[in-house]
Amino acid sequence: LTNELAAKADLILVMETWMKEGLPPEKTWGLGEFVGEVGDVEDPFGGDIREYADCARKLTRLLDKLVSKLD
Repeated sequence: LTNELAAKADLILVMETWMKEGLPPEKTWGLGEFVGEVGDVEDPFGGDIREYADCARKLTRLLDKLVSKLD
């Protein structure tokens, strides 16, 4: 993500809180936070297949809530 893209964006959604660092705070949210949930979507990198599947389910659920919110 470049500074130019961040400046043009209306909304920036991240998976983990630390990813907000250096981004415009007025338009940067954690995905869960934005849809009214608590907690990060932890990166499953290095984990087993179960961790990847859990992450995919969580992302699917949060993205469904996001679509409803933006609709």
